[in-house]
Amino acid sequence: MDLRLRRAAGVAQVPEADGQWLALLLWAAAAFKCTAREAWIGWHPALAWQRLHLVANNVRFLLLPWVSVPNLASRVLGLSVRRLSADWQHAWTHPILLVETFVDPSRFSGCCYRAAGWVAVGRTRGFARRCGGWSHYGHPQLVLVRELGRGAREALHDPSPRPSLQRGVATMKLRPKEIASLLQVLRETPDPRQRRGVRHSKLSLLAIAVTAVLSGIRSLEGMAQWAQECTQRNRELQLLGCRRHPRTKRRVARIERITTVLATGKTRHEKAAIITSLTPEKASPAALLALVRGHWAIENRSHGVRDVTFDEDRSQLRRGAAPRMMAILRNLAITIIRLLGFRYIPAGLRRFSRRAHLALAVLGM
Repeated sequence: MDLRLRRAAGVAQVPEADGQWLALLLWAAAAFKCTAREAWIGWHPALAWQRLHLVANNVRFLLLPWVSVPNLASRVLGLSVRRLSADWQHAWTHPILLVETFVDPSRFSGCCYRAAGWVAVGRTRGFARRCGGWSHYGHPQLVLVRELGRGAREALHDPSPRPSLQRGVATMKLRPKEIASLLQVLRETPDPRQRRGVRHSKLSLLAIAVTAVLSGIRSLEGMAQWAQECTQRNRELQLLGCRRHPRTKRRVARIERITTVLATGKTRHEKAAIITSLTPEKASPAALLALVRGHWAIENRSHGVRDVTFDEDRSQLRRGAAPRMMAILRNLAITIIRLLGFRYIPAGLRRFSRRAHLALAVLGM
């Protein structure tokens, strides 16, 4: 039997054979809280909140009543979970590592799930989330889960940040005609802001906010990230009424870096924004990264040395050209010490402080 899965909207899946529907599956977001699942993964509450989007819940699984095929349920489940992560990635811009479902043991045994490789990890306490609260309905459910790949459980348990598992930004799916009609409505909206200090047009701000929410964004930070993902080259921001500055023509890029503290071994995930006037051809990721690294080289090799070694931050020079002249003299001393082959600036300073004639000799005196 030739069995294939046809992807429907979102994460609804319809198995079919020879053009005939066999079953219906619906996958949704994971349960907000599940003690058995979180204990099996080894989740801390804070980590569970960050990684919950990587779990999907099989909320509906129906075999059509006119279909009678041996072992059909387990086979359909196997084919479904095999492509679920790719379907979820396409719909919601991030993969899925674990699937779960809840079975009422008083009515079902979950045999087809077990045959498809699912494992039972415990039972619920018989509570359901309703109307913003929790209510007890008195029927604990059997919790079944399945990993969608090797090391999925370890990846969910690992607290270190993984950029590849973070939520992505949904792309804009409006047609140009729909955007034009939307902009016409937003253009007629009154602007409550005062004229002084306005940097962005009312139309562009409202258009970005509305389309970002339509794309699934739920926070102000997400709106900003969504706007950064839109590019001038793809004309998305132009369609929303945004324009680059006619004189500076500046562009904004985002850099994500993972820093590891050697002393403690802890990692830190940081996001930074940079502004550049380079053209898209010159502002490649490699070129921008080289510029950022060059900036930190200046910071570490010059400013950091002057602050730590020469205690420049506590200098009492405030007036005239004295601060600038002292900075020039410190930079000159740092350069001379490096040219003499010293790896550490303090070591060179100690060498010259004990032997003043060496400093005079360097200057040719």
